[in-house]
Amino acid sequence: MCLQGPKEVKADDRITFEQLEDEIVLVCRSAERPDEGNYSVTLRNNKGSDTATIKVIILDKPGTPEGPLEVSKITPESCTLKWNPPKVCFFLCMILHS
Repeated sequence: MCLQGPKEVKADDRITFEQLEDEIVLVCRSAERPDEGNYSVTLRNNKGSDTATIKVIILDKPGTPEGPLEVSKITPESCTLKWNPPKVCFFLCMILHS
């Protein structure tokens, strides 16, 4: 059995379970932000059961930067832009421009 939080994860058009000789692989194609969270997997056989929990992080582009947009150091060749980070930022938000 596989749970995402309290909700059971079932196979569908995006999620499949691949049973190999000594492991089960959960494959989630086209992962989306709601797929992020803690997953618990419980395996059982005639000798007993065991549960493992993992944290799944979906890496995605950051959300829209927050304003206001500040423009400074304006020259004929360049300018400096400054804004606030997005409200939604996954894992690491780093915006570099040269």
